[in-house]
Amino acid sequence: MWKGQQVCGITSQNAYDYFTQNDDGRGKERGELVSSILLLLERRDNGYQSRWDKVWADARCQQYKRPDHDDHWIWNFKFYNAPVEDLKHIFNLIRKG
Repeated sequence: MWKGQQVCGITSQNAYDYFTQNDDGRGKERGELVSSILLLLERRDNGYQSRWDKVWADARCQQYKRPDHDDHWIWNFKFYNAPVEDLKHIFNLIRKG
């Protein structure tokens, strides 16, 4: 809310892009990991497909995929609020292409 007006909803893309859950005191770390993961996966270099293949094959990542898209990966609400340990796992999975 800003000046009595709703800026965004809890599950809106604006909320995902600009706010991070901080109820555990790790919001900054969580936000940095989410941003780093998204940037790595967007980078169109030689490792692009390899990174995405790792995400698709990883059981831990599956809980963060929206189920309504069978052939396209879209991160769900849980991803943006995931435990830091899960986000570190995803980051380490994809950081080397």
